[in-house]
Amino acid sequence: MNIPFIVLSIFFLFSSFAFNCTENWAIATCEVILFLGAGISGLLNKNFFKFPRKLSVFAFFVSFLVLISVIQLIPIPVSVWKVFDNSRIQMYEDGAKAEELLQSKEYRVDPFEKTEAPYESIRYTPTLPSFLTITRTPISTLRALIAILSFFCFLLLLEDVMNQGNRQLRKLGLLVGLIGLTIGVIALVEKGIEHRTHILWLRESERAQTAFGPFVNANHGEAFINLTFPILCYLIWRNIKKVKKISDRIGMTFTIIGLLALQLALVFSGSSRGNILYLLLLPAFFLVQIGLKKRKSRAIIFSLLYLCFISFGLIFAMKSGVLQNDARIRMNPNIFTEFSLVGNGIGSFEEVFPAKIRDWPIYREMRNVFLENEYLQIYLEAGFIGVLASIILLISILMQNFVLLKSYDKGFWLSCAVISELIRVWFDMTFHIIPLVATFLLLYALIRGRLKLE
Repeated sequence: MNIPFIVLSIFFLFSSFAFNCTENWAIATCEVILFLGAGISGLLNKNFFKFPRKLSVFAFFVSFLVLISVIQLIPIPVSVWKVFDNSRIQMYEDGAKAEELLQSKEYRVDPFEKTEAPYESIRYTPTLPSFLTITRTPISTLRALIAILSFFCFLLLLEDVMNQGNRQLRKLGLLVGLIGLTIGVIALVEKGIEHRTHILWLRESERAQTAFGPFVNANHGEAFINLTFPILCYLIWRNIKKVKKISDRIGMTFTIIGLLALQLALVFSGSSRGNILYLLLLPAFFLVQIGLKKRKSRAIIFSLLYLCFISFGLIFAMKSGVLQNDARIRMNPNIFTEFSLVGNGIGSFEEVFPAKIRDWPIYREMRNVFLENEYLQIYLEAGFIGVLASIILLISILMQNFVLLKSYDKGFWLSCAVISELIRVWFDMTFHIIPLVATFLLLYALIRGRLKLE
């Protein structure tokens, strides 16, 4: 019995239909599935817990995040903080003074009614502890550490499936692709329903009007389509030349065209114009692959010209607010109010970011749950070291995609999906959404399975 394959199948099915998988119950369930799956697989296979080789790039990055989280959670004596970062001590002193001021008679007297509020004898007053951690939010960082460890279990399970051969990996890809197709069809049907109040006709929600199938956030549902439809197109495309009947080849070709048309309809009519990026870059990747694989310089020249045209369009779209609204644009510069080597704590953004604000109109609404820029958020949470690790990961992914395009004439479907998503996370939060980051890893695994880099 192939336990890792079964566990990952259950994981993808649950996470894709668990209402965006952003609520605590859904996240906890996904983590339990991964921990239990890894534990059972480890009991049945003594070699299961070996450090991943084929997914080593992501395994090293996740290990780095685990190490950073542990370092951030180490209690450090206050005497050390007074030497290296007295601002942490100053925060508690300022908090105590603020509470004392709020309890003073001047603040308890209403200047208009001339009434005096009663003095609160029992009131919280910040007191300086004996130890402080690097992370400003220890509970959130500990919670993030558990999530990261569960993600490492996902890598172990996926590595095991890869070790069983590309056929098993493609079966998993087919399952995830069909999940994406099912969600796309459901979303298409729902777009024709007015005055919707339920998500998947099951759960009442005020956001049902902007939902995308089971995804509460339509933006994430469209991103899921962009990650799953390329898998289906790739699996069909790789079998076209193997089919002998011309009628079958024509049917498979039209199936791919139908999938692309459905993807275009779902994405273009959606809430995020940034999700159109994959379809815009697909012709360029097709031409680049022809140029690299068959050494045709004209194809590369045409692809470069097309990419320049697309780049100017994207820059214009970002400047004009089509891809980034005013709130996002104003949030980004506030990340750099101070230099950080190891960050403010993994998972601390929601609680820490409001205190970092230096430039924000008082009448503007601010969303501070996620920055919707993965590269800047990792700087805030993991500091300069985190950004450096992300750059190394990014370069490694780009190099492997270059090798794929050069050596495999069907890889452009997968490479385009991976690279476009790495660009799109500049204005979205893909890697914080469980089904999206898991599908992204599956795409990378399909790419890695075609390479001989041992």
